[in-house]
Amino acid sequence: MSTAINRYTRHYINGQWVESTGAESFESFNPATGQPLSHTRFGSEADADAAVQAAQTAQAALALTTRQERLDMLQRIAASYSKHQAALVDAVQQSLGAPRMLCERLQVPAGLMQVQAWSRVLADFPFEEQRGPHLLLQQPVGVSLCITSWNWPLNGPMGVLLPALAAGCATVWKPSEHASATAVLLAQVMHDAGLPPGAFNMVLGNGHVVGRRLVGDPAVAMVSFTGSVAAGNAIGQASVAQSKRVVLELGGKSPFIVLPDADLPAAVKACMTGLLRNSGQSCNAPARLLVPRERLAEAEAVAAAVANHLVIGDPAEPGTQMGPLGNEMHYQTVQRFIEHGLRDGAHLVAGGTGHPQGLEAGCYARPTVFSRVPDDAFIVQEEAFGPVLVIQDYGDVDEAVELANRSEFGLSAYVVGGAEQARQVARRLQAGMVHINGAEMDLGMPFGGVKHSGLGRKFGPEGLKAYLEPQSILVPAAA
Repeated sequence: MSTAINRYTRHYINGQWVESTGAESFESFNPATGQPLSHTRFGSEADADAAVQAAQTAQAALALTTRQERLDMLQRIAASYSKHQAALVDAVQQSLGAPRMLCERLQVPAGLMQVQAWSRVLADFPFEEQRGPHLLLQQPVGVSLCITSWNWPLNGPMGVLLPALAAGCATVWKPSEHASATAVLLAQVMHDAGLPPGAFNMVLGNGHVVGRRLVGDPAVAMVSFTGSVAAGNAIGQASVAQSKRVVLELGGKSPFIVLPDADLPAAVKACMTGLLRNSGQSCNAPARLLVPRERLAEAEAVAAAVANHLVIGDPAEPGTQMGPLGNEMHYQTVQRFIEHGLRDGAHLVAGGTGHPQGLEAGCYARPTVFSRVPDDAFIVQEEAFGPVLVIQDYGDVDEAVELANRSEFGLSAYVVGGAEQARQVARRLQAGMVHINGAEMDLGMPFGGVKHSGLGRKFGPEGLKAYLEPQSILVPAAA
């Protein structure tokens, strides 16, 4: 049975839907079936220019809005988002291939969690501070450009668009071309929330035309990018060359350390759950499992059991635990990653290349576990961004810390074990965020990486500061 193809040919600029003037287009396919899903007409440089111009025009008035006016704006966004929730669930399930349960419980609700978190930050943030006779103000940095990825198509954008608006910055958003369905719906959410014209703008497009034009526009004061290390470095260099503020969330290869006194079977299962929750397509997914050397075989057996019994299949089915990868290009990338591990002689604990049995159509990958591989091997050091786990063994806790830090990435890390030792280990890890004993993400805490995992922070008051510029008002001391 054929399915109607959705066509996305309009951008959202200056409070209106406008037809794209671009010549290029992009075809999306349902990752669960391989069938055509949508057609997106990319924007042109002229469309990018129009979006920035609209934001620049809106910036002066938006910067003068009060804290309460911005809080009201966030609440209108929340109310509008809630009305579109059912459609958003359908869009994420179909375009990303995320299981229905994940869409309903996390992928879509995460957008509302972001509104709640940023409302709390905005309500308490000190925009003015008295320092002796002087005054320190936090002023909006100006027009902000947000370029987001496809793997968390609502949580990602809401995590950068909302703080920009909360800070009083007009925004231009370029979503991933793989996430057009959710992007158009989210733009409609913003429209229905009644934002001032030009405060929020969206341009559909690719990186080498629309993205490059937006990053290079001198009217853009701040750039937030989520994506690959290569693209992030290029954007960072181009932004710094024009003295723009920049926040980069890039790759990760997060270690999950199981301390000697931990419940190893439970810890391994928790690691696998965290890795496989979004088919491994999370930058902070625990992709390296570090276990005591004498318990390596036990860890391998537990990981294999989880991988081999995971319910993989149609995202629309209630019992599905893992759906397909997001698109065919990424499926092929993950396959090459697994092939690399096999060529390097890594011990294959579970999974491997190809599709799971009975799921030959679509972008389904096999949950794969490697072990007994050199610490400098490609699959240990590079990001799979898929359902691939590498198990490493250590002799003592010092070696575990050394192995965890022996990476070019430093986004997140995980430690399981006795509370006191876990805290001590966490302090020694080179990672922007460390989860101890199953602690979940907290949107009130800053999130970001060190080393090649990025620059700057999202979430919490530190995330809001990314969109603010300190201004010192000096007055004469009293006689």
